[in-house]
Amino acid sequence: MKSWNFLWIILIIAIWIVAYSIVNDPYNQAKRDKTFLGDKDAEVTIIAFIDYSNENSSISEESMKSIRETYKDKIKFIYKFYNYSDLSFQLAMAAECAASQQKFERMHNLLFENYYNISNVNIYSFATQIYLRQDEFRICMDKQIYGQSISSDYKIAERLKIKTIPTVFINGQRIEGLNNLSVYSEIIDSEL
Repeated sequence: MKSWNFLWIILIIAIWIVAYSIVNDPYNQAKRDKTFLGDKDAEVTIIAFIDYSNENSSISEESMKSIRETYKDKIKFIYKFYNYSDLSFQLAMAAECAASQQKFERMHNLLFENYYNISNVNIYSFATQIYLRQDEFRICMDKQIYGQSISSDYKIAERLKIKTIPTVFINGQRIEGLNNLSVYSEIIDSEL
C-alpha cells in the first residue's frame, strides 16, 4: 500500500512539473493574447515582436500585411511589443487603447505608415483620424491601462532571448530580422 502512495505522489509531482512548464513557457504565453488579427482557430499562428518606432519593423510590416491579405482566415496573427524607448511604449499603448475600441488594425497601420515622424502629438491625431472615442482614448493613454500587458510582452521577449526586431514565430518556428515575403510564405504553406 505504501508503494502505491509513493507512486501516486511521484505521478502528481511529475504532472505538476509538466503543467507548470507548459504554462510558463514564454512561447505559450505569447500565444495567449486577446488582441489578434485573423481567425482565432486558424491552423497557423504568427507572433511578431515589433517596435512601432523601429525602421526594420516598419519595413517588415509590408510582408506581414501581404501575409494577412493572402492567408486571411487561415492565420491567427498576434503582435507583441518590444519597446526600446518611452516613445515605443507610448506607441504600443496607443495600439492597445485603439484595440479596446476595436480599431487595433487601423491604429497599427497608421503607426507603421508614420514611424519616421511620430510623436505623442501624432498619436492623438491618429486617434481622431480613425474615429476613436477621444475621452476613452485619452484616459486609456493617461492611466496606461495596458502598461502591464505591454511590459509583459517585453519580459516574454527577454525570456525568448529576442535581440533582433522584428522577430517572428510561425507555429513556433523562429525567424529573425528582415526577410523576404517568400521566406514567410514557404513556412506558412508547409504548415497548412
